[in-house]
Amino acid sequence: MTARNNNRKPSPRNRSMRMMGLAFTKSHGLIIIAALGFYLLDSMSKLAIKNWLALGQSVPVIPGVFHFTHVQNTGVAFSLFHQYPEILTLVASLFLLLLLLYMLSHRVLSRLEMLGFSLVIGGALGNLADRFSMGAVTDFLDLAIIHYPVFNLADSFIFTGVALLIIHYVRHYHYAARS
Repeated sequence: MTARNNNRKPSPRNRSMRMMGLAFTKSHGLIIIAALGFYLLDSMSKLAIKNWLALGQSVPVIPGVFHFTHVQNTGVAFSLFHQYPEILTLVASLFLLLLLLYMLSHRVLSRLEMLGFSLVIGGALGNLADRFSMGAVTDFLDLAIIHYPVFNLADSFIFTGVALLIIHYVRHYHYAARS
């Protein structure tokens, strides 16, 4: 085996990232790979629904409890701000960029953070891809029993990822405050 040359100069891109306090680590690579997996899962589910159900069509899986209902949503959660799809796309894009920069500013990440970031980034990519390609997001998961707004896998990924990140940071700062 040959010894690795540890005296290599960092590339100009890596130097500029370090100057901004950013670093791309193996953890970040794993987060991006997992996020792409969540994005693909979301995209395939939306494609399957679009090929299976006409817009507005609903098929009960468990009648009165859970249905697949194909709808398009130009707003965010609960169809809020549906009259401003361009602004929502811009805000969502900026949010994703800021989230990536925040993630890259942390060299050491816990497994919970890694999973949380992966879920949020994958879900955000899924919904942004819809917004850029169609101007609306495809939703299809319908909890009919509680009359909850129709949502998609990306929404579930984002919600779960944010919840995991909140749990991590609450635990982290709780333990830090105790010591």
